Amino acid sequence: MFSHRRTRCTVLAVATAVLVLPGCGGGVVDDPPTVPEQGDLQDQQLEDQVEETDDDQPGLGEDQESGLSQEVLEGRVGDQVDFDGEVSQVLSPRAFLIGGIEVGEDPLLVLGADVPTALAIGDVVQVSGTVVDFSIAGAEEDLEVNFAEEALEDFEGDPAVQATSVAVR
Repeated sequence: MFSHRRTRCTVLAVATAVLVLPGCGGGVVDDPPTVPEQGDLQDQQLEDQVEETDDDQPGLGEDQESGLSQEVLEGRVGDQVDFDGEVSQVLSPRAFLIGGIEVGEDPLLVLGADVPTALAIGDVVQVSGTVVDFSIAGAEEDLEVNFAEEALEDFEGDPAVQATSVAVR
């Protein structure tokens, strides 16, 4: 009886192993993983960040606090965008930066006539506006304000957002 019980346990163990082990092994891989090319990766990142808003205008998805950058907006001058972002610096009552906190990340300049007066570093804001190639003279004319040029001269010629709406969330 002892040997019968031992044989039965052995048979059960082997049967269990036969059923379980095939699911653990590495089967044959049909196609090795591919690495996307640089252009494909940038296109995919842009597609991941851009979504159509209810009014069929291109915008950036919600909760993109650090995903929005000058690089994402490059080549989108004239496009309407909607996005959320964290304020990293307030430059003037009508100009502030989003992002640029991480090493190698360029901050995004946001300008607007209706920037909240109590805006502070760390505030999360919802912005709607138009992508522009920033120029100090053009912004001063559009917003009817004189900026301290030294605060904005590094952004000359870079993509920026001229906001039509800025709301602290």
